[in-house]
Amino acid sequence: MTKAVPATRTYSVQVHATESVSGVSQVALSATKSGGTVVVLRSSTQPGFTTLAQTITRKLPARPKWVRVRSAAGTWSKWVAIG
Repeated sequence: MTKAVPATRTYSVQVHATESVSGVSQVALSATKSGGTVVVLRSSTQPGFTTLAQTITRKLPARPKWVRVRSAAGTWSKWVAIG
């Protein structure tokens, strides 16, 4: 018996974030406020981007409705709804 693989589609999300001390190192995209896909922009051992204005494109099983970012220090932001 084979496992069903959910169909994926390519989604693009524009992300604008600032973090003045350690910088932004990761972005999480999700259809719900948990789980989802984490996009690593920089290793947590390196300083992140102090200003991030980027379009993130990923293949996902469902349209992302929530986004949050992680600083290089390891702190996640609150989930923000996207339209």
